Amino acid sequence: MLHDLLLASANASALFVMCLFVRTGLGKLADRPRFEGVLADYRFVPPAILPVAARLVPALELIAALLLLVPATRWTGGLMAAGLLAVYAAVMAYTLAQGRRLIDCGCGDEPEPLSVWLVLRNLVLAAVVLVAVNVPGAGTGGLWTEVAGLAIAIIVLMLWQLVGALAAVTRRVRSLA
Repeated sequence: MLHDLLLASANASALFVMCLFVRTGLGKLADRPRFEGVLADYRFVPPAILPVAARLVPALELIAALLLLVPATRWTGGLMAAGLLAVYAAVMAYTLAQGRRLIDCGCGDEPEPLSVWLVLRNLVLAAVVLVAVNVPGAGTGGLWTEVAGLAIAIIVLMLWQLVGALAAVTRRVRSLA
C-alpha cells in the first residue's frame, strides 16, 4: 500500500509537470507574436531566429509533456522537462544578473516580471520531475496509480492556477496604488 502511494505521488508529480507544459506550450502557440516578443525581451535569442525559436520552445514543451504522459517514456520526458526548466532558470538568472527585471517571464497567460522566485520555482520543478521519474517502479504501478496520479496532478494544477491568478491580481492592485 505504501509503495502504491509512493508510485501515485511520483506519477502525480510527473503528470503535474506534464499539465504545466501542456498549458504553457499551447498558450505560447496560441499567441506566438506575444511569445516572440517575450523571447526578444530576453535578448538571448538572435533576432533572425526569433520566429523559429517561438515555434520550437512550445513544441519542445509539448513533446516533453507527451513523453511524460506515457509511462513507458516518462523517464525520457522527465529528463527533457527538467532540462527545459533548468535552461529557463539559467536564462532568467542571467537576465536578472544584467539588471533587467521588468520583462515578462513568458511562463503563462498573465505577464509576470522576472524574479529570483521564478528562477527557484523552475529549479524546484526540475528537481521534482527528476525525482518523480527516478522513483523505483515509477510508471509501472498499473492503472490505479496512473489514475490517482492524474487526479492529484489536476487538483494541484487547479491550485497552482488559483495561486497564480491571486498573484496576478495582487500585482495589478499594487501597480494601481
